[in-house]
Amino acid sequence: MIYNFTLFMDWPEDALPASATQMTVCVAGKGPLVAVVDHLQEKKAKGKTITVRKVTPTGGLAGCQVLVLGDLDKSTTSGLLERSRTSAILTVAESAGFAGSGGVVGFVLLGSKVRFEINPAAAQRHRIRVSSQLLKLAQIVRDEP
Repeated sequence: MIYNFTLFMDWPEDALPASATQMTVCVAGKGPLVAVVDHLQEKKAKGKTITVRKVTPTGGLAGCQVLVLGDLDKSTTSGLLERSRTSAILTVAESAGFAGSGGVVGFVLLGSKVRFEINPAAAQRHRIRVSSQLLKLAQIVRDEP
């Protein structure tokens, strides 16, 4: 699903120039979501080769177009969200309430099926345009106060 998100979202030119040859997916933490991201290495999205890069909770996020957060404690997740808040970075995680807490895309388990939530306000803050086709498939959430 993360790969498909890269196809149905647009980044501003200053964050992902048309002339760029690669798109960087950064990952923090551990767990099943992070393990799946490794399979994106060298795939093509929007005519760019995907590079997967591990980041630490306190490491730099420069050059990341996507930030996937694995199993991290709530304060670490909040810190990474805050550090990426004004950057054109698509934030994705599987922790409960992630999208409502300011993340762009959160995976949720409904019954036995994995679904995803999108927070349009967070996407707008990150200057990422989400395709209307993708929004139709998502559960839309708003920032929690």
